[in-house]
Parts: sequence; C-alpha cells; structure tokens
Amino acid sequence: MPQQPPLPTPRNPVAAAPGDSGSAVATTLTQQRPWLRHYGAVPAQLHYPDATLYQMIAASAARAPTAIAWDFFDTRASYRALLAQIDRCADALASLGLGARQRLLIVMPTTPQGVIAFYAANKLGAVAALIHPLSTSAEIGQALDATTLSRRSR
Repeated sequence: MPQQPPLPTPRNPVAAAPGDSGSAVATTLTQQRPWLRHYGAVPAQLHYPDATLYQMIAASAARAPTAIAWDFFDTRASYRALLAQIDRCADALASLGLGARQRLLIVMPTTPQGVIAFYAANKLGAVAALIHPLSTSAEIGQALDATTLSRRSR
C-alpha cells in the first residue's frame, strides 16, 4: 500500500511528502474536499510563514516601504507609515499597562485606526478582540464573556 502524504494541520497548512511537488497532495485534497475543484486557479494549500501578524506587516514595510498599505476614503498610508502608526499605538497601549497574554477589546468601526490598534496589540503579544460600536449591550456582554475580558468599565 503506498504511503499517503501527510494531511495539512493548523500548524502545517501545506503538508507535502519530502521530494513531492505537491501534486499528490493536491489530488488527495481534491478527493477529500471535492469543492476545491471549483476554485479554479486558487491553490488548495497555502504556505504561511511562522510569524506574528505584526512581524508580517513589519516584513512588508521592509520589503516595500512606499507601497500602499491601506486606502480608506480619501486617505492612504504606505507600509512604512502604517508600521510607524502601529508602533506608536503599541507604545501608548504599553504605557497603559497592556502586555503579553492580556486581552484588549477594540470597540471601533472598521477603520484604519481599528486595524492599527489590532496590530499594536499583536506587537505586544496581547490578544485583541474586535466588536462594532453599534453592537447592543447584550452583544458586547457576550463578547466580554467569550473572550474572558474584564467588565470593569461597565
């Protein structure tokens, strides 16, 4: 019986046998997940770096500092500018006492500032949870309970 290629896991989203070009894995995945054949040129497997989200943004800023990181209404920011904003926000959050393994609930609309706060928390090793400000108090309470965040501010 031929050896089956390893299956992807959350820690290893692309699992190919040593020396395998990936086609056997793709065939196996297509057999196990028939919907993949409808994805066209989209790969069945993706390679993810072993890095934090902040590290990936920092790498993008190093690789293409003047490339546009976001375009929001009439404003744009380069990766260099985005990284500077994230670093500044992380410094502010750290000065307020946010650190590794702590949790931060970000109650903001989907804006660049919310994204900046999210990545700033990631830089500090904190866990950020996002919730829309138009959420009801019950929804905010559920988010607090689900993320085990403190209800001190209520």
